[in-house]
Amino acid sequence: MKLDRNENPDGVGKYALINMRRVRSLTGIQAAMASDLLTKLDVLGVIDKGVRGADDEFFVIKLKDK
Repeated sequence: MKLDRNENPDGVGKYALINMRRVRSLTGIQAAMASDLLTKLDVLGVIDKGVRGADDEFFVIKLKDK
């Protein structure tokens, strides 16, 4: 396995993370906006959900995690 570092010319890596705990804590207009954005990204097929047992299952470890 090769670690996919931020080796692209713009410094952006292969994936971005969405903190779903923060999304779930939003209320009102912010919650509606976040839900709409996530739905649109899901429809476009660009979200890997990491469902346990799925072909694209994953486990994220951030470097600052302890």
